[in-house]
Amino acid sequence: MYYILNYCVVYKYAHNECYISTISISKTVYSVCMSLLSISIGKTTLMSAIARYQYPELMMMKILLVDQHVEGDEDTPIEWCLRNDIERKMLLEEELLLTTYLQEQSDGSTDDHPPVVLPDRYKGCNIELCLQECYDQMELLNVKTAEQRAINVLTGLGFLNTSSGAGAGAGGGGSMHVPTKQLSGGWVMRASLASAIFNNPDLLLLDEVSRV
Repeated sequence: MYYILNYCVVYKYAHNECYISTISISKTVYSVCMSLLSISIGKTTLMSAIARYQYPELMMMKILLVDQHVEGDEDTPIEWCLRNDIERKMLLEEELLLTTYLQEQSDGSTDDHPPVVLPDRYKGCNIELCLQECYDQMELLNVKTAEQRAINVLTGLGFLNTSSGAGAGAGGGGSMHVPTKQLSGGWVMRASLASAIFNNPDLLLLDEVSRV
């Protein structure tokens, strides 16, 4: 299911304010691509407001914004994709917590780490059952295939599945295995776009998409 965003934009030039006067959501079975055009001002402000969920009508949607100002860091493009998958991250953390706790209960050893204290939400629960539910959710979200899916998205955007950027320019070029801080601005933008696509949002906002 896809969504169409219907809105009316009002811009107050005197006060440098941009806001949506009316907004509604309609459903469609087709994906929709729309362009937002204005004379130099207003677009970034509007998209930032939408991405920050300033409009209650949008709370039902998963919204991601690919900003025109993106800086690289120590993480690789693959890691950018994976770290922004919040559901996957939470499930992996829950799995580690519960398996460590059950291991402690089994052998009684906490010599190499402090004893695990479970959050209150697990009080009175069957921890083995909670762990199984975690595994079921991980399987539903295809957690095991996450890295390969990230590689597929990055490959589709021109990244190379090599440890160097040979053939894609200096400084790491388009390699998906080098820190993004070593990539040029254009490749960093592509990595940001790949991360957004990988996380499959209902609404993907691209600011200055021509720079990608």
